[in-house]
Amino acid sequence: MSNDLESVISAKVCRKAFEYFLDGYPLSQHRDDERNLDLFISCVYRYRAKVNPNDIALYLVNHRDWPRARANHVASRIQDGLDLLRTHNCFYGLSKRFRKS
Repeated sequence: MSNDLESVISAKVCRKAFEYFLDGYPLSQHRDDERNLDLFISCVYRYRAKVNPNDIALYLVNHRDWPRARANHVASRIQDGLDLLRTHNCFYGLSKRFRKS
């Protein structure tokens, strides 16, 4: 894996959102930092960016010296957030059908 974040998050807007998350105090797990991570997740979903949460975790460990447990938490939160947004999108379509019945 390359040393730069661009190889992990190629979509510029999404990479900027992730950099915004990193510029705070992301290891604190403060609600504002978690919200910044959620903004990144929303950006990835909105722009249909191709990101691999495991690659992000590896980047954080190898190039930002993060503890593996925290990096894995971030990867899990990204995956869970993307899964939830996809489910929400499916539910929105289904809920229209439920109302018609």
